[in-house]
Amino acid sequence: MTQSSKRSISILIALLLVVGAIFAFIELVEPAYGELMNTKGELASTQSFLTTEQKVVDQANTLLTQYQSQSGAESNLQLAMPSGPNISQAIAQLYGIATNDGITVQSIGISPPVVQPQSAGAKQIVKPMGSIAFQFTATGSYENFKNFLNDLESNIRIFDVTTLSLQSTGAGTKAATDNYAYGITVDTYYQVP
Repeated sequence: MTQSSKRSISILIALLLVVGAIFAFIELVEPAYGELMNTKGELASTQSFLTTEQKVVDQANTLLTQYQSQSGAESNLQLAMPSGPNISQAIAQLYGIATNDGITVQSIGISPPVVQPQSAGAKQIVKPMGSIAFQFTATGSYENFKNFLNDLESNIRIFDVTTLSLQSTGAGTKAATDNYAYGITVDTYYQVP
């Protein structure tokens, strides 16, 4: 075999190897590469979907937390301004505060409930509000009475002192001069059901 034919055969073999490599690349590597790119694309879209869903879940949890805190505020509002007059609860709170502060309630009077008028024709978003006035007389020391007014002011149910009269119950000894008779009118409010 001559040198030129050896060279031709080696060029032919090299050419066949290059063609074989190109064929192997086209038939084996390129589909695997395409499949890899598809898998990476699916992974990226799944990650994006997961991130979006996590944001939605976080927003839902935030809204749920806000709703739960608002329901707590709603129950506090229900205690501050009950639905309906709930006169017995108001009297119990007044007597309880007075007793805790050393004030003796002598008598109590209740005015009929008054409902505030609503503007006609407007759609009502807020329930109408009513009020009840309690007039009572009590006795006790001035210091105890100050504590009673402070506790009445910080009570969960809203009480407004509208009138107040103060009169000494006796003269002479210090114990007698420290005791006073009080005439008090307080208003409390409620939501009209």
